[in-house]
Amino acid sequence: MRPSGAWPLLDQARLQALLDLGLTQASDPGMERYAQRVRDQIGVPVSLVSLVQADQQVFPGMCGLPDPWAERRATRLLGIAEALNTCRTVADLRRVLASFVDDSTGLFDATLHLATDGLPHLPTRAVAGSSGIVIAHDLSSDGEGLPASSVERLLGRGARAVGYLPVRSAAADLGVIELLWRRPRVLDQDEEAMASALSAYSSQALERALLLEDRISVAHQLQAAMLTEQPEGTGLDLAASYVPARAEERVGGDWYDALVLPRAAETGRSPVLVTVGDVTGHDISAAAVMGQLRAMLRQTASDHPDEQPSELLARLERSCVAFDLAATGTAVLARVAPLDEGRWQLVWTNAGHPPPVVVEPDGTARLLPEHDMMFGYSEMQTEPREDHTLDLSPGSAVVIYTDGITDSASVDPLRQTDRLVEVVRKHRGDGAQAMVDALRDAFVGMSDDVVTVVVAVP
Repeated sequence: MRPSGAWPLLDQARLQALLDLGLTQASDPGMERYAQRVRDQIGVPVSLVSLVQADQQVFPGMCGLPDPWAERRATRLLGIAEALNTCRTVADLRRVLASFVDDSTGLFDATLHLATDGLPHLPTRAVAGSSGIVIAHDLSSDGEGLPASSVERLLGRGARAVGYLPVRSAAADLGVIELLWRRPRVLDQDEEAMASALSAYSSQALERALLLEDRISVAHQLQAAMLTEQPEGTGLDLAASYVPARAEERVGGDWYDALVLPRAAETGRSPVLVTVGDVTGHDISAAAVMGQLRAMLRQTASDHPDEQPSELLARLERSCVAFDLAATGTAVLARVAPLDEGRWQLVWTNAGHPPPVVVEPDGTARLLPEHDMMFGYSEMQTEPREDHTLDLSPGSAVVIYTDGITDSASVDPLRQTDRLVEVVRKHRGDGAQAMVDALRDAFVGMSDDVVTVVVAVP
């Protein structure tokens, strides 16, 4: 019952080198200190100094290893601990458990059941209060407290023995690991110890995964709370979308905003300031910084409505320095102001952000590549930021997006950009919301957050 590939072949030269080293499962003070330091530095539940011998692995230094392995200081199943230590999500844990299936022992299923899912078919002792494995060695004669319907269900799946490992934190029962064998099964002392260790490691992994998922959920709620509805009555067709990253552990600092500025005296109509940005980092800190920047930028624009986007961004950078806010990233600030005969003027500045796309009424689409350096590096900036101007005719649209669309690990960024332009061109006459929906559908399942904002001139 081990993950495949856990035991590489051991050559004689390596074994001889270990023998010459003189370290065994006996505690070594230097190795113990090293294990403790590593555990503290990288924040993992278990740290081992492990030596792979011909017939076992020994731990001259260790920290956090549960009994009975802590007492023995050796095991043949370190692969379980190593695999479970890599789990960051509940799905990761389930995949690792599934990899322990071993036809040689008849084990054909290892499944995690969460307490929050409800566990009506599992024995009460496995769900709460048990300190070790609960096993029905032979389902045909030993149901071990299982309801008759559960025994029938298990037999129908081809199981002849079943085991349950409690998975719990210090405060609560988290779930149960269900093990199914194709033939009657009696565990020997080593296997029972292994099951106990698997229960302990899985408990640590699940508690860690649930904590991380809770943190990610809070961060996503924080992001969503700061993404406002698009203003109405502006004379523009505005739409926006924010799609969180596919990878659950990634939380970023992407944002968008649209703010109606005071009416212009010459036209009697209000310009709109559109901002799209991406704070450096993929953690909760990045999301928090994003929220601060977005609020500061709103206040800056409200206090200085007549200033150009480059001036507003420069003010934001100076405020970050003054408040000791270590914020870096990319952004596009675009001021869209009404002209005559249904035309609008786009004035924008780009701080190292992916180039916006403009599509004309005739379907001509192109990138707006002009840009300056990322924000947050004022000490490296030798030239003032620049503004760029473009008149938009009725039927035109501008698309501003974050690099979650173009920066894909599996696809060339240029190909992603070409695909983006093609989607924009295809849906140019469908309205801003339809264009946003088409882009969201075209770039589903990306590994980074994706923000898209469409500003269309009716």
